[in-house]
Amino acid sequence: MLQCFVRPSVCLSSVCLSHRVFYNHNLKTKVAVYNAMCVSVLLFGCETWTLYCRHFKALEAYHAKSLQKIPGLHWWHKVPHTEMRCRANTHSMEQSCSASLDGLVMAFG
Repeated sequence: MLQCFVRPSVCLSSVCLSHRVFYNHNLKTKVAVYNAMCVSVLLFGCETWTLYCRHFKALEAYHAKSLQKIPGLHWWHKVPHTEMRCRANTHSMEQSCSASLDGLVMAFG
């Protein structure tokens, strides 16, 4: 928010991005932006964390809520999380964390 006062062009560009992406009806574009902007930030450095079950539950809850918002699903639609991930062509957060860890092991292995 501080950047909005210092550089108004940053806020204007983010508003344009949100308008272009989230009012777009293409689910593939929305999921790609979500993976690039949100998931990458959430999982940054997860290779060095000690993750417990409660951490995976919190990450998965956020992931499920975000995947519900992208196509406009609500709780009364009763769509299971596995189907939401299948529609969005994404994985669970636990799989994403283990994939990051596997990449680290292969890089330094």
